Amino acid sequence: MEIDKSGILRSSEFDDIYFSVEDGLAESDYVFLQSNDLPARFAHECSRARRFVIAETGFGTGLNFLQTCRRFAAHAPSDAVLHFISFEKYPLPKAMIEQALSQWKEVLEPHFSDLLASYPLRIQGMHRLVLGPQIVLDLIIGDVNDAIAELDVPGGVDAWYLDGFAPSKNPDMWSDTLFDHMTRLSAPSASFATFTAAGFVKRGLQAAGFDVGKKNGYGRKREMLCGRMVTSEQAATATSLHQTRGDQLADNTTRKVAVIGGGLAGTSCAHVLKQYGLTPVLFEKEQALAAGSSGNDIGLYNPRFSAHRSAEADFYSSAFAMTYRTLTAISEQHDIDFKPCGNLHIATDDRKRDRLARTYKNWGWHEDHMQMDDDGGILLLDGGSVSPRKLCNAYANDIECRFGADITELPVRDENGHWVIDGEVFDAVVIASAMHAKTLLGTEHLPIYTVQGQITTVSANAQTRALDQNLCFGGYMSAAQRGYHVIGATFDKSRHDCLTTPEDDQENIARLAEHFPAFADGLEVTGARASLRTTSQDHFPVVGRVPDYTRWENGDEGDVDGLYLSVAHGSHGLVSTIAGAHLVADMICDMPRSLPQGAMAQLDPARFLRRVRKKGKI
Repeated sequence: MEIDKSGILRSSEFDDIYFSVEDGLAESDYVFLQSNDLPARFAHECSRARRFVIAETGFGTGLNFLQTCRRFAAHAPSDAVLHFISFEKYPLPKAMIEQALSQWKEVLEPHFSDLLASYPLRIQGMHRLVLGPQIVLDLIIGDVNDAIAELDVPGGVDAWYLDGFAPSKNPDMWSDTLFDHMTRLSAPSASFATFTAAGFVKRGLQAAGFDVGKKNGYGRKREMLCGRMVTSEQAATATSLHQTRGDQLADNTTRKVAVIGGGLAGTSCAHVLKQYGLTPVLFEKEQALAAGSSGNDIGLYNPRFSAHRSAEADFYSSAFAMTYRTLTAISEQHDIDFKPCGNLHIATDDRKRDRLARTYKNWGWHEDHMQMDDDGGILLLDGGSVSPRKLCNAYANDIECRFGADITELPVRDENGHWVIDGEVFDAVVIASAMHAKTLLGTEHLPIYTVQGQITTVSANAQTRALDQNLCFGGYMSAAQRGYHVIGATFDKSRHDCLTTPEDDQENIARLAEHFPAFADGLEVTGARASLRTTSQDHFPVVGRVPDYTRWENGDEGDVDGLYLSVAHGSHGLVSTIAGAHLVADMICDMPRSLPQGAMAQLDPARFLRRVRKKGKI
């Protein structure tokens, strides 16, 4: 990509411009806003549904998104939400977006600055950006023909912006796959607009169920296409879902959610629910937040690497980028000891060297964010550390907390289907209390267990003080903070206590010495902390609706209405809990999902039941 002598941004990949040389802002408004009749629809449709969903093929500079935000703020009710979904295979650097749109900066504020402040790492995957109470952006980095199959939009897309580069220069984007999924994802009477008038695009849209018309194009462009979804059986079903969505969203600002658990999983859920206008209340058994495994003073945030690009990899990839954005934003308001100094993952043997090499190849992260060193290790340039304990308290800022709340049984439901805790009524309950979840649900079909781990605190010395990155080698050693390092962590499935031992300190130091003997020499142990991490049978978090276990055991399927889980985040909880929190919020609010369908299936609490049923045991 480059900005040419006339100041216009041009794609070197497709030899095409990003917007009109005449007036890109006016072009965006004419082609996409006016041709989808959006100002009027924002005022009319959002007065009931309170949300409007737009999907775009080709985010580019974000000009269409920013212009849409501007019109939405001017025409939609003040309590309505714009949910904008956009695909981009070749994301631009933030600096290039800022330069390309600088001529309209004042017109596009405050959304222009909000976008730049929240712009995601250029990492393949789904990136949820909450840009204030009225604007939610899902920027999906990757090939639209792959990513759109993973998209889940309850209630459907209300309007489509088809804005890839010209079909003659980028034919792969304008595919039957795209058109087929437009059919699947569209709300009834969904509209579309596109700058092109190519015949095969028109035929593809007609086959997808759209009534396609032509109108004058913008500027020198002779014609363009726009139209609406034709009523069909599928559209009638979507109509029902759309109406339900409107009914559900009408009172979102007053909906109350009980969150059980004051660690990372619970506090992140409360934080995200509040972002979406709900009223969370945290229930914690102890007298303070982060009393368990979330209470360490230093924790490294890393994705869980895998050799292949799988559903699990998609989850951790998106979750890592979300964690970085979240920590960056929160650290501007709260002291959380956020230190994005980089995490170096060492190739400790040939097997790990091979796995890291395949991770680097298959995950496809931009070199700005992931690099390989000469020894076969991986450097995560945006990796770093944070205080989990301080982060929990920052997440829970301005959120009502009930300490000493020893909830030993699942809350009951009243005649209206609401959940009741100590006489207080809630619309939904989120269980985010690690192993306590198993007790509350009273089921053997939630295979989670604890692993005891101890971290060791050591004083920084002349040798270790020079360490300016976090080291990961099966164990880890943090860069120095306030004159000390943290080394961790032991891994003991057999122990169920939180007692520290000198032997575990020595085990941590011995593992460090195996790979970095110079750093391990002469360390002075100044403290230790042991806690119980909860993990699952398949070592993946458990996030989503709670299955109705009685129905499953009777041969049926189904979920318990208004009951959710976010547990078993294990040793990668700093990364997975915030992504899990957004997924829980998506489900409670019935919003477009912030994760791919494959990742959601892997997180689903019912996955264990499906495996048991497949074996014929239920």
